[in-house]
Amino acid sequence: MDIQDKTKEELIKELLAMQESTEQFRLLFNAAPLGYQSLDFDGNFIEINQQWIDTLGYKRDEVIGKWFGDFLTPAFKDGFRERFPVFKAQGHIHSTVEMVHKNGSVLFIAFDGKIGYDSNGEFKQTHCILQDITEKTRAEKALRESEAEYRNLIAISPVAMGIIHDWKTIYFNPAAVQLFGAKTENELLGKHIFELIHPDFHELAIENAKLLSEKGYVNIQEQKYIKLDGSILEVETQAQTIRFNEDTATLVVMNDITERKKAEAALRESEIQYRNLANSGSALIWTSGLDKLCNYFNDPWLKFTGRTLQQEMGNGWTEGVHPDDFDRCLETYVTAFDKNEPFEMEYRLRHSSGEYRWLLDIGTPNFNSRGVFFGYIGHCFDITGRKQAEEELRKNEERYRLLADNVPDIIYSLNKAGEISTINSPALERFGYSLQDSIGSPFLNFVHPEDHEIVINSFIQAQQEQRKLTQGLKFRIAAKNGVVYWFELNSKAHYDSEGRYTGEDGVLREITARKLAEDAVRKSEESLAITLHSIGDGVISTDIDGLIVNINPVAEKLCGWDLKDALGKPLPEVFKIINAETRQTAANPVKKVLENGAIIGLANHTVLISREGIEYQIADSAAPIRNKDGKISGVVLVFSDVTERYAVEMALKESEERFKALHNASFGGIAIHDKGKILECNLGLSEMTGYSYDELVGMDGLMLIAPDSRDLVLNNILASYEKPYEAIGMRKNGELFPLLIEARNVPYKGKSARTVEFRDITESKQAEEALSKSESEFRLLAESMPQIVWITRSDGWNIFFNQQWVDYTGLSLEESYGHGWNKPFHPDDQERAWDAWQNATTNLATYSLECRLRRFDGEYKWWLVRGVPVLDADGSVLKWFGTCTDIDELKISEENLETAKLHAEESDRLKSAFLANMSHEIRTPMNGILGFAELLKKPDLTGEEQQDYIRIIEKSGTRMLNIINDIVDISKIEAGLMKLDLKESNINEQIEYIYTFFKPEVEAKGMKLKFNTPLPALEATITTDREKVYAILTNLVKNAIKFTNRGSIEFGYFRKDDYLEFYVKDTGIGIPKDRQEAIFERFIQADITDKMARQGAGLGLSITRAYVEMLGGKIWVESVEGSGSTFYFTLPYSAHPAKEIVVQQYTTSNKTDQIRKLKILIAEDDEVSELLLDNSVKMFGKEILKARTGIEAFEVCKKNPDTDLVLMDIQMPEMNGYEVTRKIREFNKDVVIIAQTAFGQSTDREKAIEAGCNDYIAKPIGQNDLIALIQKYFGK
Repeated sequence: MDIQDKTKEELIKELLAMQESTEQFRLLFNAAPLGYQSLDFDGNFIEINQQWIDTLGYKRDEVIGKWFGDFLTPAFKDGFRERFPVFKAQGHIHSTVEMVHKNGSVLFIAFDGKIGYDSNGEFKQTHCILQDITEKTRAEKALRESEAEYRNLIAISPVAMGIIHDWKTIYFNPAAVQLFGAKTENELLGKHIFELIHPDFHELAIENAKLLSEKGYVNIQEQKYIKLDGSILEVETQAQTIRFNEDTATLVVMNDITERKKAEAALRESEIQYRNLANSGSALIWTSGLDKLCNYFNDPWLKFTGRTLQQEMGNGWTEGVHPDDFDRCLETYVTAFDKNEPFEMEYRLRHSSGEYRWLLDIGTPNFNSRGVFFGYIGHCFDITGRKQAEEELRKNEERYRLLADNVPDIIYSLNKAGEISTINSPALERFGYSLQDSIGSPFLNFVHPEDHEIVINSFIQAQQEQRKLTQGLKFRIAAKNGVVYWFELNSKAHYDSEGRYTGEDGVLREITARKLAEDAVRKSEESLAITLHSIGDGVISTDIDGLIVNINPVAEKLCGWDLKDALGKPLPEVFKIINAETRQTAANPVKKVLENGAIIGLANHTVLISREGIEYQIADSAAPIRNKDGKISGVVLVFSDVTERYAVEMALKESEERFKALHNASFGGIAIHDKGKILECNLGLSEMTGYSYDELVGMDGLMLIAPDSRDLVLNNILASYEKPYEAIGMRKNGELFPLLIEARNVPYKGKSARTVEFRDITESKQAEEALSKSESEFRLLAESMPQIVWITRSDGWNIFFNQQWVDYTGLSLEESYGHGWNKPFHPDDQERAWDAWQNATTNLATYSLECRLRRFDGEYKWWLVRGVPVLDADGSVLKWFGTCTDIDELKISEENLETAKLHAEESDRLKSAFLANMSHEIRTPMNGILGFAELLKKPDLTGEEQQDYIRIIEKSGTRMLNIINDIVDISKIEAGLMKLDLKESNINEQIEYIYTFFKPEVEAKGMKLKFNTPLPALEATITTDREKVYAILTNLVKNAIKFTNRGSIEFGYFRKDDYLEFYVKDTGIGIPKDRQEAIFERFIQADITDKMARQGAGLGLSITRAYVEMLGGKIWVESVEGSGSTFYFTLPYSAHPAKEIVVQQYTTSNKTDQIRKLKILIAEDDEVSELLLDNSVKMFGKEILKARTGIEAFEVCKKNPDTDLVLMDIQMPEMNGYEVTRKIREFNKDVVIIAQTAFGQSTDREKAIEAGCNDYIAKPIGQNDLIALIQKYFGK
């Protein structure tokens, strides 16, 4: 009935039904849980659903007709331009992009899409579903960062050393004490080593003792030790015979490899590792669950609080929080918890001592592998010291600010650019300036322009000399109202560790009044200059600071200074006076006058030393210079030369003074001698030698010297030697002792004599010997260690390396000392190593670093570098001691474990994808088989429909069989069970056969199929596995047909030297360059296939490559995406002359009536297979017997010896088909037995023939194949 025949009512009903169907689709479309979009050929929106709108926030009319790229971030916009044509060419896409929400936020969107085609196969529109994976992406990132933080917490134990003598422990270093769990070294000393070595290794210890006695060393071994608490240690040891405390001993170096063992085993649970890590540091660690209650506290926490884990669990820990901090602490925690955000808070927690201590609590949200939040991890650090320091700093700042704001001086700070950073505002306001005028302004802005040069030069000179203090710099500053004031500057500059100027602090004092007074005094003094020139005595005048302002000609002569040179100099620099008797610098006369405020006369025994070094005995006096107000403004000094008079006076006292000096000396023995004869001595010499004073005077001084040193002392006397030297002294009782001797020639009683000092240096010699012995023992230990050992000064300057450093780096000690140690560090590690070293030396912290060091041959290896400060009694650093331990193998082990983990995860992922694809590929044809089998049950089917359904079932069955065959083949290849059957084969015939087979299918798609066989028939026969060559070519040609829709396909080969190069070329969709290697990989191709959304298990190319390689060739592909692909493979070529081979072929004949009626036994345990066989052979059967088990089949045959044919299933219950066949052959040699199996392996035929079967047929059994076999044995 056409539309003209329909009534109006019928049309209305149909339209309403169509509208209802459309509305239902629209409701389903908009209610879908995933977003949907459709684009036209140019990438513009055609359709979107409600979920798309809800996800991205736009209105429908803001999207439809717009270009998709406009909704992407800039980084993905160009990518869309490039990939959209590929999407249209391939027909599918799976990708992740960044899209911009209407509110401007960026969303991570996962896309899956396919191309929709019209009835002509042309592009119609895209169909894409999208899913917002933003939160998942961010959660995965947070999880990676969390894992990285945990990895950074892992610590490496230091190297431990112990020394053994006569099987007893006599020394342990601090690392070994810690290794064995002892508190002090004494807990370990004196133990028999068997107390520390695990019983399983006692025999090894005895063997090692023998090796040590023979060779002196034992190479690296792995052993087990026992800690004091009984726990087992996995250690790596190395032993060497050494000298220790003047005896033979054994040095054992122990490296704790427990963690390495755990890493190698990779079997420990991560929770145990994290808990051990949490308890090994000083941080107080806690965790909480989704109920906000704490469920774990580490040992440092429990030790800190002095409470048990049960007391702290849940909210128990809050009992220790200070009451004033509780509410704030709880609010911070709950607020962060509700938002799953990190937090930091400071609060006071009660210590086990009862004291409240400040903690910094850092809480981090904890997410599982799926990004699901399940609580917090907290790290607490004791910051009580920092808090106390902050409080003290705050108080100091308050005191400083109070002081600064109440002094009249200007106190300021400058940054490195010379700009004012701080200044006290009250003093500043006196001159009309505010803080806003000053802060950030250059200091020079306030200096009088005429004094800029003075200030700049002073600053430059101070920085060039790295001088910290600048004092007494005078210059002018203009107030804001223009009034000029004189100031005096005193400042302290600051420099960093590299000597760079970083700023300064200073004080400016206003000296305007003083400056004016000084100018007045200067003018007054000028008027006195003429008078001073006429005075016969020396006259010097100074200002109140002791700086010379005038000097007359007599003073110039005696001092050796001209007026112009002396002006402005401090008095002591020009008027250099000493006490004639003590030779000590005499008191500054200016200072005395200023202190007393009156005229003073200087000491009678004052000597003036001129600039040329000439000495004058002077008599002098000094008086204050007062201004009009009576205040002292300077000092005038008057002096005269009394050298001759003083010389006479001193000659009278010379003998007495020298005698007093000798006897009042507080140091060792002193004597005056004349050519060895002692003229005078002190009591110290008497106490030192044992002789009395009377015995010493007049004695030959050489008698106080041991005979072996007398020539040395005599020669020094004759040579007037005046430097200290060592000799051996001899006491009265004959005891020898070391001496330090120092002598001078002096006048004595009017003639030259020699005064000598004797110092007993016995104690210092003993100390030097002890130090030398200690250093020798240390160097022996250091050189015996397998680790690199180093020592630096307190400032980080290296002073020692053992030989292991030289042997490893190839650097000499001279190249390594100082900061040369940084040379072998890997370029990527040098800055990190230097920063860590600077941090350690600055903070007196342990230096620990994993880094790479260059070996002498240029190779880099991983080392653990550790150093600790050695402190004196006051806590100051004396030096740094450190070691470098080779951890290269540990690093390699860790990297291998990580690589293995990644490979395992990738393998699991690919296998999962493979299995998913296999499931899909098997279910798809199974769906066709079961579905159309169900349809065949319909009673109203036409004969044509039945045949169509049957053909579909056959096609689906064939497809599933191909998939199963591929799975079996890849399994056999993986297991190494695939065998080669090498025979002569004509490749031209194989190629022509494949061409004939596939030509109809190719031409049906409107394409051309071509082949190339350049070798003549006689040269085209090679020795190879014919079936595998057929499988290779068939797979490649089938792939070309599958992925090519237009153009042509060509295949063939070329001869190249001793091999044939085969090729299969198509004009299909091509393969992306970055996937051309992957398509041959097992499992990976499953992932590719899934994305391609094409039929097939994706194992064909993997099997193909395996076959090519088994045959001694190689395979590769050349492809341009969108233009086609060419697959190449090679096979060895060794031509064999072609022979005429007549192959008897058995084909199905319609002459079934020529076969006599047979007695047939069907041995099959599967009911369906039995029914199929029954229907297939009943045309030949006069009697058909059946058996469901192997034993039943054997018994039926035995009871029916006239049986003609047995169809034997191999996989039978109770007894398999092979065994049944062997038993039948024992009594019946004539019956024809055909084996049938579902295994489908190439070895099944050989097994069947070997068991006694006549032939073999694989399931699923084709009726034509079975008839052909029956004709083979029973045809007439």
